[in-house]
Amino acid sequence: MKQRGRYRIQTVSRMTGVPAPTLRAWERRYGIPTPERTGSSYRLYSDDDVTLIKRLRTLTDQGVAPSEAAELVREAEEAEEAEAEATAAAAGPDPWQAAIDSIVTAVRRFDPTDLEQNVRRAMLLGSARLIFDRVFAPAMRQIGDEWHAGRLSIAQEHLATVHLGNATRELLRLVQPDAPTRQIVLGCVEGEQHLLPLYGSALHFVQWGYRVVILGSDTPPEALAQAIASLHPNAVGLSMTQALPPDRAALLFRRYADACGPVPWMVGGSGTRHHAAQIEGAGGLVAGETPVAIREALDERIMHGPR
Repeated sequence: MKQRGRYRIQTVSRMTGVPAPTLRAWERRYGIPTPERTGSSYRLYSDDDVTLIKRLRTLTDQGVAPSEAAELVREAEEAEEAEAEATAAAAGPDPWQAAIDSIVTAVRRFDPTDLEQNVRRAMLLGSARLIFDRVFAPAMRQIGDEWHAGRLSIAQEHLATVHLGNATRELLRLVQPDAPTRQIVLGCVEGEQHLLPLYGSALHFVQWGYRVVILGSDTPPEALAQAIASLHPNAVGLSMTQALPPDRAALLFRRYADACGPVPWMVGGSGTRHHAAQIEGAGGLVAGETPVAIREALDERIMHGPR
């Protein structure tokens, strides 16, 4: 379970020997740690955050580059989370599956109050990224499958979408870096209405140190071009869950390429498996199967441009 923040940044600086500006820089550049924010935007660090900072400092004191040290700390944290999950599963009911079941059950009963309570409980289980990946996304997939099978109504599916979407937006708002070195603009391809996968991607980008600007569903190339001209992002990400007619897809991705200009752009989502050739032919990247693959491909494009 994710610990609540309790220490202000100056207190953490004294506890770890890391200056406050360095703490802010590590959070901004490497996404470590991810303190809570108060209503007045003050950082609140948990004991787990303090442990991560101490590990990062130890590695940098040993001569490891900060970026490499951050990656090592993150890998260790993920390994510990996986071990804790395995231990919990061996000891008793899986808390992630229990959270999914409680959300789906509330949707089946069409009980918005119970649904809201179960969503809020799930938000205490871990980091924003893990909550989305382990609870919200699989719950929404199960709800979508039951709707397609005729076991849930469109009203029940919409109820779930609104509650899980609102919770994911709240998680994203809480973890956005306030002074990032990189910024990415995210939107759904023209005609695409499914927002939840886009917010899930946003949580991964935040963890990698990006400030995320979300344009929302059904984002035409012209709207994207205006955002790029105003915001000057380092990259653009587009989401699609449905296939398009081939001729329309080829034209649409050429329009997105024109809108993005020299800014690297990537398309992800289940719909991309039908359009990899059109996306790459227009100069875009197709999101990889794993978050690590996505990050590496985009970092390569940002640093070196298209090959």
